[in-house]
Amino acid sequence: MLYPQWGWGTEDGDQALSLIKRFNSVTVLQGHVHQIQNKIDGNMTLHTARSTAYPQGEPGKASGPGPIKDVPPDKLRSMLGLTRMNYSGQKHSAAIFDSTLADKQL
Repeated sequence: MLYPQWGWGTEDGDQALSLIKRFNSVTVLQGHVHQIQNKIDGNMTLHTARSTAYPQGEPGKASGPGPIKDVPPDKLRSMLGLTRMNYSGQKHSAAIFDSTLADKQL
């Protein structure tokens, strides 16, 4: 679980992860936390991504989950972003590319 104190996990999350640990290589893409977090647990790589809607505070540092409301307008695009994943075959690992909206020519 990402951060159970904020509800960032599910009751069956540990059970689900235990079922897929038997595979040689596992990539888990997780959502709804609005920030990049990476964790390697044995043969599993867990990855979350930024949001395109609003930035969220860092677990354990912010007062709780929810949008950061006092972001200066000139900093907002650097806190929001997109994630792209490339997978090129069974013998290759997934490549995950994170970028901010400030990096994009929109």
